[in-house]
Amino acid sequence: MDLIVDSYKHCILTLVERSTNMLLMEKLPHGRKSVPVAQTVIRLLMPYRQTIRLLYE
Repeated sequence: MDLIVDSYKHCILTLVERSTNMLLMEKLPHGRKSVPVAQTVIRLLMPYRQTIRLLYE
């Protein structure tokens, strides 16, 4: 997971799955605020909830 921020404070969230090189990317209209970033991550990963394996199980 990474945030790309430019000099105008525009932000893009990227999620990269390294074994398959799948990329999920979305512009964040509210900047780097933690709650909107967390909600965006959850929304992007929700379609894959059956295939995501948690590391701490």
